[in-house]
Amino acid sequence: MTATLTDTSLLLPEVVLTGRSLTGRSLAVRWPRPTTGVRPAAARPSRRDIAGRLAKRRLLAERLADLCAADVALLKAAQRDGQPWMCAGDKEQVYLRGQHIGHVGMPETGYALAIVDADAFYQWLTDEYPTEVMWKVELTSEQFLAFRAQQTSKSAAELPATPSVRPAFWKVLTEGAKTGQTVHPRTGEVVDIPGLMVKPTNPSPTYSKIPGVKHPQMARAAHSGDLSAADVAALLDLPTPTAQTGGTP
Repeated sequence: MTATLTDTSLLLPEVVLTGRSLTGRSLAVRWPRPTTGVRPAAARPSRRDIAGRLAKRRLLAERLADLCAADVALLKAAQRDGQPWMCAGDKEQVYLRGQHIGHVGMPETGYALAIVDADAFYQWLTDEYPTEVMWKVELTSEQFLAFRAQQTSKSAAELPATPSVRPAFWKVLTEGAKTGQTVHPRTGEVVDIPGLMVKPTNPSPTYSKIPGVKHPQMARAAHSGDLSAADVAALLDLPTPTAQTGGTP
């Protein structure tokens, strides 16, 4: 076994011991043994850096929200033949790097209940279900103090009040209107409730993810080249980097 000094200029030279083990295999031992260098601690970003990053991300989030709203409007818009791009119940499957990541679909058309004549509706509600009416009285501080001190000639019933429907009862009325008609909340029979109108809803397309799909897959697609810089720029509707702007074509 021999010892070789690989660098005589160092105070602690690296010594390589070479020879053969008992099994006949070549053996090399280095001294001192190499150690994993301790990485210097990463510099913490300043408050200005974090604030700047937050502002830029907020701007991108606003941009994405606008672009999403524009795509929704396009899918809801009518084509030349008058038919919408996506009808109720339609689905479009979506893929990323060949992997199924979900679908964009248009929900079925539903119905919403609206009060179109408050006087007629609350008159019916007061006659049929008086306990389901909630009254809200708004008073100034002077009116309240005068009423509490009984310095006003008005009774509680004469004070200005705004009616509203008890939320649980309104839910019953809304559930009954899912058929597109108003129904009696007690019997379930179709009746014309005064002051109420059933209007069809205007659904918007929604994105339904496959379980387990998360946003890091977008980053992996970008690193692999399946999602190019031009694709990312197109998602943000930003100019594609070119040689003129200092980027790569």
